[in-house]
Amino acid sequence: MAEKLTKEKLLSFLARLGASARTPGVCFITGGSSAILLGWRETTIDVDLKFDPEPAGVFDAIPALKRELSINVELASPADFLPPLADWRERSRSIGSFGKLHVCHYDFLSQALSKLERGHVKDLLDATEMLRR
Repeated sequence: MAEKLTKEKLLSFLARLGASARTPGVCFITGGSSAILLGWRETTIDVDLKFDPEPAGVFDAIPALKRELSINVELASPADFLPPLADWRERSRSIGSFGKLHVCHYDFLSQALSKLERGHVKDLLDATEMLRR
């Protein structure tokens, strides 16, 4: 069973995922992962991410990393709930590079709109915090 994801576990996951990338690519994290990196939540239930472009090797590494770190990983982004907004890539804030993998927060405007679309209580609190920040 997966454990709650902490900032330390997320950074370890990203470092190990980046080490598995054989070609350059970009990973966009979203949801609770953004929240814990920015400090408005201590934990989340999973890592939501999107690759664009997808680096070779990362998908092969994810199952082992999920087991080793006892975390959930979901291939999910705001684009799964709403059509992608114009310039979302340009508005996505950089987190840093882990090997050949560059990691960014998925555009916060897109994140907030997708959370409003879903309408769960935690999503509405996250959208409020994004606006506040």
